[in-house]
Amino acid sequence: MISIAFLMILFSVQKFGTSKVGLAVGLALLLWFCSLAGIGIYNLVKYDTSVLRAFNPVHIYLYFKRNAVNAWYALGGCLLCATGSGVMFADLCYFSIQSIQVMNLENLVNESSGFCTPF
Repeated sequence: MISIAFLMILFSVQKFGTSKVGLAVGLALLLWFCSLAGIGIYNLVKYDTSVLRAFNPVHIYLYFKRNAVNAWYALGGCLLCATGSGVMFADLCYFSIQSIQVMNLENLVNESSGFCTPF
């Protein structure tokens, strides 16, 4: 509800110029990032500050030494999460109706238990 109200305000004041809209959005983002930082610092102090040791590069070396091949899979998963999610949402609009229907048909052929409820 807050985001809807924010977007309504944003589009209603857009006619006054981008500098004023940019100032308002900048202040809102500053407030948002400061609240995220405050919540993060609070949780670090309250629960466990040992998570900050992850910034030490020695720990990644020790992780790879302990886990060998699985460490590479974990690193690949982290990189795919960081880079692939944005690309996935950008490419979603390129799927045609026919390609989605073919995908659903292939899924139904492989998993016949979902024939009654394909969606």
